[in-house]
Parts: sequence; structure tokens; C-alpha cells
Amino acid sequence: MEFPAPGTYFVAKTVNFKASGIRVKCEPGAALVGPNKGTDIFADLQSDTAIGGSATTGCIFRGGGIQAYGKGGDGGQTLDQTIFNLTFTYNTFENMTYGPNHFRSNGGIFIGGGSNHVVIRHNTFSNIMPYDNGYNAAGKTYLEQYDPDGDSARAAIWFYGGSNYSIDHNTFLHDYQNIKACEGQQFQAENILIHHNFSDSHHRMFMEINTGNGCGNATYNAGARLVMGDVTRTGGEWVWDLQTGTSPHIYTELYLPLQQTSAYFFDPHTEFDDVNEPLVDSNQNRLEEFRVHTFRTGLDFGRELENIGELRFGAYHEQGGTSVLVGEPETPTAFNANGYFARFSLDQLDDVRFPHNGQLASVEWNSVSSM
Repeated sequence: MEFPAPGTYFVAKTVNFKASGIRVKCEPGAALVGPNKGTDIFADLQSDTAIGGSATTGCIFRGGGIQAYGKGGDGGQTLDQTIFNLTFTYNTFENMTYGPNHFRSNGGIFIGGGSNHVVIRHNTFSNIMPYDNGYNAAGKTYLEQYDPDGDSARAAIWFYGGSNYSIDHNTFLHDYQNIKACEGQQFQAENILIHHNFSDSHHRMFMEINTGNGCGNATYNAGARLVMGDVTRTGGEWVWDLQTGTSPHIYTELYLPLQQTSAYFFDPHTEFDDVNEPLVDSNQNRLEEFRVHTFRTGLDFGRELENIGELRFGAYHEQGGTSVLVGEPETPTAFNANGYFARFSLDQLDDVRFPHNGQLASVEWNSVSSM
């Protein structure tokens, strides 16, 4: 789908996508204009949809945004209901001011639960500002702060659950709220990367994560990875993963090739985890919830298989304990075990953090004995 000439294309009625694999491009100056009455310009986007693409093919959406919702509704979506591979780059979303305000109406981009592999990059969101009873919802003037519409307020970007998002290098100008999220219930929001965005918002926080009313119970973690290369003469690499929040995690490993050009390596590693583990019945109802504390240390030996993957063998020791968070009080339990494993990994992905193509698979044998 291409809009080849500059000018205004008035879209009086929402265009509902029926097929996957659609590419939408616009020539510079081509604007898709909606009626600014709480309707989207594009809706029901399917998998493998791309809108924009470059600085010379991005589209202008005025008075209406775009929506990809899937088939599962607010209660969480199964894998066959989700939408995969959505790309929105170099577009402009502007002048969406219709009231009464609602999070599904007239925002910039709304993405439903369970969507996977979504890229929102190099877009501009301008004047996405709800009006209620004739007044700006932030107040009668731009700098006045007034919030009559609660947790369902629209935002420039609204996503509901899902995983593998990259929201980066976007510009937010005079918007009521920039990014709003609901973590979902069945498939929680995870692996969401938000960075290098600019905002001049005075009204509300840059990003808000909602709970309740179909959003589930939020859990928050913030993590960082430190990689130090060439720490040995053979090109060793020292990695630290640090995470704080609901599930603290500390992990360190020292990757040690036998020689600079050798495919063989040793990999000593140590980690600590503190996580919540639910116990559910066949209907996914939560019966109990446990806090599990684990300390593990081990040593691996393996071989890199060029561009295919790797073969790895290892031995480890782990110990820890559990305690009840939700359910009948029980005496805390402890565990102490040794383990051994052998694993073949196939890695053909095109990107480590947000892959769009390729395959990732592994086969592992594991043996654990309690002490």
C-alpha cells in the first residue's frame, strides 16, 4: 500500500486490515487524515505489518492513529491469537484531541495483548491531548495539571502485554502521556526495551504501568549487563548480569578460550536468584505462591561450532530454600544438589536482543542428585 503523492488523504472510515504482510509507505508530505472523533485510521493490523520504513517513506497520521489488537481481548491471548512482527518507523502521529477520553480512542499507536516482536522507532507524536467537556484534560491551559479521566487515559503509545518490544528514538511533543502499559494476565509484558526517546511532557510521567482491571498484578525488575572483553591473553570475556526488583538476580561468568583462535573454551559461572513461583491448577487458578532462593556455581567446557551454535558440557552445585508467600503457612524447606548436563545449541537468529528471523533451538540432557 503506497501513497505516492504529497497531499491530504481523508480517511472517513477506519481501514480494517484483513491480511498479513502488508507494507504501507508514503511519499514526503502525504498525510492520512481521520475525522478526529475517536476512531483509528488503520485497525486490526495483522502479523508482519510495516508502516513507514525510512525518512522518505514515513506517513503522517492526523486525527486518528493505528491499532493492532489480536483476537484474545483484554484477558490475555494464546499463541495462535497473537500478532507478530510489527514495525512502525519514521511516522508522525499528530492532532488527536477528541473527547470523552478513552485509552482505545484516538491515540497514536495501540497494541493489544500478547503481541510479539514490535519495533516503534524514529516516530514523532505531537498534540495527542484529550479534551473533556470542552477543556484540555490536563487543565484549561497547557501547564495546568488536572486529571479527570483516571487510569484509562489515552497515550501516544499504549501496549497491553506482549514481549520483545523496542521503543526507541521517538519524539513526544505536547502529549498528555507518552507511553502507557498494561502488563496483561495470561502472557506478561516482558523484554520491553525503551531508550533514547525525547519528551517535553509537563502533564504526566513519561511511562505508566497499570495494574488491576484486566492488567494483572505488576512485577517490576530493572537490570543491567556489564561485559569486559580481552581480560586474558587468549581473549577471555567477563560478564556480569545484575537485576533488582521483584526478582533479584546476580550472575557472573568468565568465558575462557583455550587460545585466541581456539573454538574450545572453559566457562566458570556463579549466580543467585530470588523469585516467586506460583502453584496453579488445571484452570490456571493460583493455589499457592512460593519464594525460591537459589545459589548456583559451576564449570562448563564446550566448543563453538562456527556459525551453527555450540556444544557444551558442565557440572554444577546448587543450594537454596523456599518459603510460602500465598497459601497455608508451611515450614521453610531447603535443597542441596549436584548436577551435570550436556547441551547442543543451534543459534541462527539475526539479532541477539530483538530477533526477527532465524531459528533458535537446543537439546539438553540433565542429571541432578540431592545431597
